[in-house]
Amino acid sequence: MANPGSPLGALSKPEPMGLYQEPAIGRQLPSSSKGKGKLKTLTGVFIPTFCSVFGSMLFVRMSWVVGQGGIGIVILLWFLSCLSTFLTSLSISAIATNGQIASGGSYYMISRYLGPEFGGAVGILNSLALSVGPAMEILGLTEMLLNAFPIIRITGTSWDRQIIALIVMVILSTYVCLGATFVAKISIFFIANLLLVFVWFFVGMFITHPELGSGPTGANFVNNWAPAYDTGVDFFTLLGLFYPCVCDINAGADRSRELDNP
Repeated sequence: MANPGSPLGALSKPEPMGLYQEPAIGRQLPSSSKGKGKLKTLTGVFIPTFCSVFGSMLFVRMSWVVGQGGIGIVILLWFLSCLSTFLTSLSISAIATNGQIASGGSYYMISRYLGPEFGGAVGILNSLALSVGPAMEILGLTEMLLNAFPIIRITGTSWDRQIIALIVMVILSTYVCLGATFVAKISIFFIANLLLVFVWFFVGMFITHPELGSGPTGANFVNNWAPAYDTGVDFFTLLGLFYPCVCDINAGADRSRELDNP
């Protein structure tokens, strides 16, 4: 056995490495840092991601985007957005399947695999996005409510949208404070409504009405293929408006603390 005071003994007992210096892939985390939640793949990953991607902005602004860019540009926007989210999903899957994931979601993965510098920068941007994103979705919901139910009026001014959005935000904040498990149970109701909306969307495509058009015909497809931009609107304007509708794929990864097997 080597003498602890000798150089050989020093080499045989390396000093423990810091958390950010340890190799992330394959590192075994202590039992206290593993996921302790009860959410499974369906309620903890699939449903939150599905509800986050198909948010209110996708329904509020999709018709305007098609009217400005045409069907061809919209297909290109879908392709670029889905390609970005697909590559991101592959990266998340590669990281999540090559090591133990603790609480922290995407911030944990980035900071442990790329270092604290990248993790801190991305973590700040992710926090800002998670703060601003719900406000965008709530305002989109409020706009749809006022358009569908014009009788809903509080002051009769343009401030009604902000007031109703504030009420919705208070309601959502209340049930979020009840815990991720409760939110997961309520999300089943939300996804059921989304699926019902998709059914009525495709049914409505084939219902003709003099004021709503003649449905999906070849002539309508050709006439709406090319873009017809208004003044000040271009491809990048549509991309900046459309991309946030489909990029929130971290909703499941951010719940790593609540997952049964992150």
